[in-house]
Amino acid sequence: MKIVPELFLSEIKAECFNLHPSILPDFPGLNSIEKTFEMKKSMGCTIHKVSSVVDAGAVYLQKRIKFPLETLNEFEKQVHQAEQDAVSKFCNLRLNQVEAG
Repeated sequence: MKIVPELFLSEIKAECFNLHPSILPDFPGLNSIEKTFEMKKSMGCTIHKVSSVVDAGAVYLQKRIKFPLETLNEFEKQVHQAEQDAVSKFCNLRLNQVEAG
């Protein structure tokens, strides 16, 4: 996990997106699944535009999961399923924008 330098972001010709395993702005950075589970809030994932500040870019899509979940292992599986669903939805939305565009 690395912070993307501002110089890189300003020079590329494409948008960059990140998939993060929490409902941002809650629990940016590392170990967000564990932190979210412990605090029992903001369950799910976020796709956001990459910026030079960790997990602070514009939010494009968030996918929530139902709570409560009994174990961290069960929670982690649900978050990863939500991530797969979110990426699929996000790609379809972006494809539709390009086709309409």
